[in-house]
Amino acid sequence: GAHLGAAVRLRAEAADANGAPARSVEIRVDDVALGRACAGEFSATVDPSALETGAHRVDVIATSAEGKVSRRRLTFYSGDYYLTRAGSRYQDGHTAFSLRNVATTNSESRVRLRIFEGGPGGARGDRIYDEAVDAAPGAMTLDWNGENASGTAVTNGRYIAELAYLDGDGAVRQSVNLPFVHDTAAAQAEQFGQVAGRIAFEDADMEGAAVELVDQDGNVVQSTSSTRNGQYRFRNVDRGNYRVRVRRRGLGVREAPVSAAPAASAEADLVF
Repeated sequence: GAHLGAAVRLRAEAADANGAPARSVEIRVDDVALGRACAGEFSATVDPSALETGAHRVDVIATSAEGKVSRRRLTFYSGDYYLTRAGSRYQDGHTAFSLRNVATTNSESRVRLRIFEGGPGGARGDRIYDEAVDAAPGAMTLDWNGENASGTAVTNGRYIAELAYLDGDGAVRQSVNLPFVHDTAAAQAEQFGQVAGRIAFEDADMEGAAVELVDQDGNVVQSTSSTRNGQYRFRNVDRGNYRVRVRRRGLGVREAPVSAAPAASAEADLVF
């Protein structure tokens, strides 16, 4: 799960349980083959500058002399993409924001948390909180005590967090918008609905597809990525009609309609 700032040479070796070299080894990046060797090892160069900004998958696929296939996966990040796995959790009047910082350089970088009031269609309202901390490699947690800049406790409800990665000069290199509800899990479950489903891809891995929840005005109200099993989930969804939109590099876009209601879970499965 490292961030790549320059081209690297990947070398894959494979052998069976008895130590015999594999019949073939292949390296793929985002389901696109970089090459294949009819031998027990293969090397290829990955240049992150030639890829889109974001997360990427490297798959090494080895086939034994008996035709058995084994796969191994690596994840890396390219471009201005440093904060991953952002999430929120409410407890005892506080909302904690968790993330993973994959940056490998710039010891003077910082992570900034801003809280905005939530508006219709996922729009931002007024900014009520602003804090920045030194960036630490790996897992990080930033805590909001539920108060605005004046120290007054805010009402429970819907808000938007902006998590930003700042370089040593204070410039924003990446920002992540994270809608959340500042309230107990029980209150969230009672007041809002969930939208979930599974994405199936023919001849492609199911992990890492971009999934968006789009309202009737075309606003993206939430976004996430599919899991290794092709599953996704949106929580704290207002009552209404939506479209689930899925994007996958090289495979295009698919959409499915879905209706959400409080204290209920709606499903929308998509097939590529």
